[in-house]
Amino acid sequence: MTASLARAIAAALLAAALVCLIAGVRLPIIELKRFFVFEDGYSILSLIGTLTDAGEWVLATIIALFAVVFPLFKIAALALMLTPAVSPVRRARLSALIDGMGKWSMLDVLIAAVIIVTVKISGLESAATQPGLYFFVASIVLTIAASRFERRSVGA
Repeated sequence: MTASLARAIAAALLAAALVCLIAGVRLPIIELKRFFVFEDGYSILSLIGTLTDAGEWVLATIIALFAVVFPLFKIAALALMLTPAVSPVRRARLSALIDGMGKWSMLDVLIAAVIIVTVKISGLESAATQPGLYFFVASIVLTIAASRFERRSVGA
């Protein structure tokens, strides 16, 4: 595979990842049903707002960082790495930073899973995953794939 083809594939994957991330944080990720009558759908952004309103600043900050800020930063850093103007030294630094952040990419998915399990165990409500969760996970997978193609574009 040529470097220019790998770069083009990485750019397309990043564009798709950005679209999926935006959809993933805005669309409901979980729907809670209470007493089989009341239904509430929560997106990542609405969860952050709800936690902030409830005074849970630490948890809201953690979710905001890992579900919104880090993924956006990773997409932006990968997009920057695809530009030919980036020096090899800067590319190496960005690559090391992205690799370090990669370990935390699935933390928010774990949080959503814990919420669903907790609600189902409580027996008071039923919980169901919603499209936002799938878009969010797709953005993570697409970003990982874009990262692999970016490495191929520089021959690493």
